[in-house]
Amino acid sequence: MNWLLRRPGLYLIVHWTITLALIAGFLVPWPFHSGRSSSQPPELTSSSDAVTLLTGQVVRLDRHNLPLDAAGLTLSMGDNGDSYATPDAVRDQAGSYWDPTLFDVSYLTANGFDDRHSSTVPVIVQFANHDLAARAMREGLVDQGINVTHLFEYEPMVSGYVSKDGPFVPAAPDTSEGVTAVWLDAVATESPEVVAPALDSARPLVEAPLAHAKGFTGKGIRIAVVDTGIDGNHPDLKGRIVAEQNFSSDSDTLDHMGHGTHVASIAAGTGAASDGKYMGIAPQAELINAKGLNRNGGGTDTSIMRAMEWAADQGARIENLSLGSSATNGTDPLSQAVNEISAKKNVLFVIAAGNSGQGIGKGRLVSAPGAADAALTVGAIDKNRQLAAFSSRGPRYGDDALKPDIVAPGVQIMAARANSKAGNWYVAYSGTSMATPVTAGAAALVWQMHPTWIAGEVKDALMNAAVPIGAQCAGCDGFVGAYDQGAGLVALSGNLQQAALIEPAGISFGSLKAKEKLERQVIVRNVSGATLHLTLGGRIQNPSGDAQAGLSISTPELTLAPGATAPVILAITGPTTKGSYTGELVLSNQDGGRAARAAFAFVVR
Repeated sequence: MNWLLRRPGLYLIVHWTITLALIAGFLVPWPFHSGRSSSQPPELTSSSDAVTLLTGQVVRLDRHNLPLDAAGLTLSMGDNGDSYATPDAVRDQAGSYWDPTLFDVSYLTANGFDDRHSSTVPVIVQFANHDLAARAMREGLVDQGINVTHLFEYEPMVSGYVSKDGPFVPAAPDTSEGVTAVWLDAVATESPEVVAPALDSARPLVEAPLAHAKGFTGKGIRIAVVDTGIDGNHPDLKGRIVAEQNFSSDSDTLDHMGHGTHVASIAAGTGAASDGKYMGIAPQAELINAKGLNRNGGGTDTSIMRAMEWAADQGARIENLSLGSSATNGTDPLSQAVNEISAKKNVLFVIAAGNSGQGIGKGRLVSAPGAADAALTVGAIDKNRQLAAFSSRGPRYGDDALKPDIVAPGVQIMAARANSKAGNWYVAYSGTSMATPVTAGAAALVWQMHPTWIAGEVKDALMNAAVPIGAQCAGCDGFVGAYDQGAGLVALSGNLQQAALIEPAGISFGSLKAKEKLERQVIVRNVSGATLHLTLGGRIQNPSGDAQAGLSISTPELTLAPGATAPVILAITGPTTKGSYTGELVLSNQDGGRAARAAFAFVVR
């Protein structure tokens, strides 16, 4: 799968969501573009002749790298504009058993998987359970043609390759092996773009100074940066890295690109080279350098997943992924890895939404692995608290689930420059790659406030305390709802006085028809040391204002003793006008102040 750094500069030109190397907000070294990148890397300047598929068919190409018609192949164009050559024998399973990208000729030729540049087809194979994956690793071969090279620790998957010299994979897989899906282990590259500085620090916008004044600095919390590496010699990061390992195609853990260093300093830099001016959000958090992207900002699903697993084993409480690929429904390998590691290792994954907000159709949607259910997926705002035009939007592709989850400052953020010298310690970048470490740092502060909480509680707490940025966006579509900003802007002042949680804090209704009724249950929990008397209220909105959709809440009031919980049923009736709708469930305390807020959204089709 294609991974990109999430920085909008390149994204504005081509794509911000190609990031598998990707740095998603990434300093944008991993530009985010909405579909897998079909733009040709600079080293691939000559026309390709053919692409051999893992099933053995050879797709011949014309001088424009377009597939030529051939017996046994169905040629088509995808909604991303790419050309596909799908073997007739597997066509009915493409998109379920087979990853469609395996047959996306535009993507394969643009990213070096054609026969002139690659002698193998790299893949990730998913099994029904981990024992079957382990058996495949021992045997070394799957589906007669997939050579297995790596077993993942927390997901029922292996990575490997098919040689273009054969043997190949049969169209009808052997079901006795327990294989449930075969994915392309894709790759992409991108270069960073420097943006002139304008915003000295994101700390005031998310109210981090208030938390610092209370003694919350991230001390004792480990943040893993899965990226291009970290420059541990930068004054702001010196002595901060407690573990490092390289999983990229580079031979070291150094940051030759600069994206990972920038991201790390936003999350946890000390600001030593600026007398604290460019201090990170969690300046006393510990850093783990899990290098999954190479010096070109490129990586593979495998390199990133290995980095994620290793970081979790090193005690990471939070993993920052400023990277992404194309929009998915959250069932791709990377998103599955996020969910599995979150559940098994109690890790909160904070992931860039992507920089494709100015795209069209599927091209503007939140990308994987930010599509994962467990991810805290981050969009970007500017210093005026307006949604950045490049910030990728929801709903989640395929099921209209609520994504992104939250927003944070991500426009012209000044932070550490890798491999720099005195007088040139800092550089400003824009992208959801920058908004992501702001949120990761904030998560470290919340986890320090509540050290016994699990990852999902930290996610819900940040969303419950977030503040909506308003209904307008310069250069955007006008209305800014939950599908654009999630629960709103990170607001640590709310976390400092948090008394109640609504779980989950992001409520997905998906899609429904006019007059159709849907219900969702949430749990309200008292996390304070006193009895709470709460009033419940809510509303639904669309671009025209308050919508005439039916909203009902199962109870208007709750009284909860310390630690007590209560279920609440939220029900909606679909409006008669098609479109996207956004809403909120608000808990108010006795003095009328907000105790917690959950966002929800749905689409009437």
